[in-house]
Amino acid sequence: MKSLVTAQHGQVLLANGNVTIEIANGKQNIAPGEQLPKGSTLYIEDGAEVEIAFEDGTTYSNLSSASQDSEETMADSDFSALDEIQALQDLIASGEDPTAGLPDTAAGAGTAGNQGGTDFVSVARSGGETIASSGFSTDGVTQSEFTAASNLNESVVDNPSELINDITTIDEDGVATGNVLGNDSDVDNDLTVTSFEVDGNTYTAGTEVTLEGGTLVISEDGSYTFTPNENWNGSVPVIAYTTNTGSTATLTIVVNAVDDPSIVVNDSNTIDEGSVATGNVLDNDSDIDSDLTVASFEVNGEGYTAGTTVELEGGSLVINEDGSYVFTPNDNWNGTVPVITYTTNTGSTATLTLEVTPVDDPSVLANDSNTIDEDSVATGNVLDNDSDIDSDLTVASFEVNGESYTAGTTVELEGGSLVINEDGSYIFTPNDNWNGSVPVITYTTSTGSSATLTLEVTPVDDPSGLANDSNTFDEDSVATGNVLDNDSDIDSDIDSDLTVASFEVNGTSYTAGTTVELEGGSLVINEDGSYTFTPNDNWNGTVPVITYTTNTGSTATLTLEVTPVDDPSVLANDSNTIDEDSVATGNVLDNDSDIDSDLTVASFEVNGESYTAGTTVELEGGSLVINEDGSYTFTPNDNWNGSVPVITYTTSTGSSATLTLEVTPVDGPSVLANDSNTIDEDSVATGNVLDNDSDIDSDLTVASFEVNGESYTAGTTVELEGGSLVINEDGSYVFTPNDNWNGSVPVITYTTSTGSSATLTLEVTPVDDPSVLANDSNTIDEDSVATGNVLDNDSDIDSDLTVASFEVNGESYTAGSTVELEGGSLVINEDGSYVFTPNDNWNGTVPVITYTTNTGSTATLTLEVTPVDDPATIAINDTDKGTVTEDGAVDENETTVQVTGGKLDVTDADTGEAVFQTQTEVADGDFGFFSIDESGNWTYTLNNDHDAVQSLPEGETEIRTITVTSADGTATHTVTITIVGANDPADITVGQGDSDLGTVTEDGLDDGNALTVES
Repeated sequence: MKSLVTAQHGQVLLANGNVTIEIANGKQNIAPGEQLPKGSTLYIEDGAEVEIAFEDGTTYSNLSSASQDSEETMADSDFSALDEIQALQDLIASGEDPTAGLPDTAAGAGTAGNQGGTDFVSVARSGGETIASSGFSTDGVTQSEFTAASNLNESVVDNPSELINDITTIDEDGVATGNVLGNDSDVDNDLTVTSFEVDGNTYTAGTEVTLEGGTLVISEDGSYTFTPNENWNGSVPVIAYTTNTGSTATLTIVVNAVDDPSIVVNDSNTIDEGSVATGNVLDNDSDIDSDLTVASFEVNGEGYTAGTTVELEGGSLVINEDGSYVFTPNDNWNGTVPVITYTTNTGSTATLTLEVTPVDDPSVLANDSNTIDEDSVATGNVLDNDSDIDSDLTVASFEVNGESYTAGTTVELEGGSLVINEDGSYIFTPNDNWNGSVPVITYTTSTGSSATLTLEVTPVDDPSGLANDSNTFDEDSVATGNVLDNDSDIDSDIDSDLTVASFEVNGTSYTAGTTVELEGGSLVINEDGSYTFTPNDNWNGTVPVITYTTNTGSTATLTLEVTPVDDPSVLANDSNTIDEDSVATGNVLDNDSDIDSDLTVASFEVNGESYTAGTTVELEGGSLVINEDGSYTFTPNDNWNGSVPVITYTTSTGSSATLTLEVTPVDGPSVLANDSNTIDEDSVATGNVLDNDSDIDSDLTVASFEVNGESYTAGTTVELEGGSLVINEDGSYVFTPNDNWNGSVPVITYTTSTGSSATLTLEVTPVDDPSVLANDSNTIDEDSVATGNVLDNDSDIDSDLTVASFEVNGESYTAGSTVELEGGSLVINEDGSYVFTPNDNWNGTVPVITYTTNTGSTATLTLEVTPVDDPATIAINDTDKGTVTEDGAVDENETTVQVTGGKLDVTDADTGEAVFQTQTEVADGDFGFFSIDESGNWTYTLNNDHDAVQSLPEGETEIRTITVTSADGTATHTVTITIVGANDPADITVGQGDSDLGTVTEDGLDDGNALTVES
């Protein structure tokens, strides 16, 4: 609900819904046509529509723009009547004679000869009368919502605050102070400032706010201070302050600009003879209030407007409005320019002093250039186009590449030799075939002036110089090189160096970079000239001649020769480790090779002694023989162990290698057996890996174990992908798989204290876990649809759950079937989603639904539809409008109608609620009485003897609206009554002590007597 207080008189144009006016002892509804006095408090329920026209022509409306446009506006005459009524009410309220302040009557002063009276006549009234309408109901509410209003003049009303906008103006750099409440008042309250708003931001009273132009504070007592920034002027954004009564007004602060004096500084400028003096006299001047410009300047006692060019003895001068100045001295003039005084647009003045110092006139040099062909000589004279008005020019020195040389010195440059002589003549002799740009040469004359000499040597195309290439290399090596290493082209540069375009071999041409398979190997010549020939294994001979062609079109040849080479034997040292009391055998030639020969053993040496192959040698640890075919046997003595001295054998090709023999002591070996264990998912594997292991010499323990390539000390708990594992020193183990995990654990290798190893294989077989289902329920309102998913709170670790079927009322249905039940239709889909659409206005409990998943598990779905109060609908059976007519002061005319009625119907889906709230003889203000029974039969009886009815002029109508409501309050309807005014007869009576008789006497027409009338 929102409330509205009218600031002026108004008339209700439209009122739909619950819109009430506050009266002395409550509230009453307003109706179209009702007059609203100034200060009325209205209460507008949410959804209600109201439109009010005010006497100043404005309209209040909470309708959309489309509906507002359709409303009529109040006529100006209505507001005139309101003003007259208000004036009358004000006189009555003050206790004064209400006739004293009313407009004059028709009687008035007569004119000469009109024989009329000159006094007012008071007419007594004893008959019926028409009382002017006050513009609003004056009777209070008696019952129901149609209650009479009491006299509003008797109610206590909170008078609105009267605020006046404030304006203050101060000078720049002054402080604005005052009190915004000084000109404000409120008859009911002591005003204070609660907040103020500036630049769209709201601040609590007492807050100091920094604005663009300064700081502002408005205190609770209304006092304010605005302190502007230095030299700031302008309008402060309008400040809106709000009082403790909720009223608002504005504070406007204007800071007037104050002209601060300009600060100007004298200027001076010293220039060399032959140069121009420029600058700006305002660069070091300032004015806080103005953009400075030059208005005028004075020189030699003459004043000139800014922008004027003045010809002085020494040159021409101009000072422009923007302060820029130019003094152009005459050729070769030097001296002091008369002091110039300039005046700004603010009236301030300063001076400009210009001094021109004498300068020796420079030589006039022109840069030189010379372009020659490659292998020709550049000559000339750099002074031919130079001059000096004061001197005979000579070359003193020249500089090239950052080095300075005395004239006449011959300088060796990258591209050739250069000399510049004192008389200016020069010679540049380029190197053979060189072309390009000579570094710029700067020469300096005897006067110190400098200019440049630019020399350019243009290229001349020379033929490429190619040389044939050859390469001889050994068998089984690779031939590499570059065919361009001995080739050249004098004209090539970085962008066009020699490259190989193609090559030809055996009559076939190939693009550079192509790898060609030849009889003896593979060949490639790359664009950069590099080549590689890789001969086949052990191939030797002459490669067919290769002809290559460069990018310049020149050709040369490449000849390759592969010479045969005796390949060395490739021997590998041998070693053999055997256990104590066993025999070492093998063949030392098994890992040796020779591409050219069949290898045999010629001899062997041990302990510094050499033996022919096939000789059996008795050593300290046993007997040894190495045969010609490379086979060997070492038979150690009983229980002997240790290292046999290194044996060196020599082959038939003269190559040598070694044989190392080691006999290790033998401890009775541990006997280990691999272990395995298979368990079900979610159970723990335990056991002991040593239970099936033995060692005749030792008590076995587990030293370490390895899994997934990582080694762990016995007793360490290892987290694996499938669970946790520990193997203890005593061989016991525990594998705890993760919840619902199954599969093969990576093979575990354990090592005992004797160094022996075996494996433990663990397998976890899968077990089907049951689905976890939760029953579902859903409660919805009547006439809404129940949706959801029965699987949202279900899970299965092994499967993706779906709904296979569902059962209701003892019947089973495949998922996706739509089932018509007593209360509505139901479907449960395979993905678990369900929809229950209840029948219109049905409510109650749906039979419990049991659904079964693809895993065979079941759960239930319970649906409840709660009843909802359905809204009623009111329709016109007969009519919702009636007309009654005033019948004079006493109801004696049976031809007029003072009672009207009709019939309305109400429908409501809710049992027992299709009736109306009854109203019996409910007063409609002073105008009549309204009744309606629960069946919708209504009557309206005119209150014919009341002044409010009798005061209606003939033909004038009074529209009354009455709201009727359904039993449950969900529907309302408006009954409209039109009251038509009638012409009441006048009633004239003779006042007490007066007479309606009079006597006149005729006294002749010639006696000069006047005719008199007595009354």
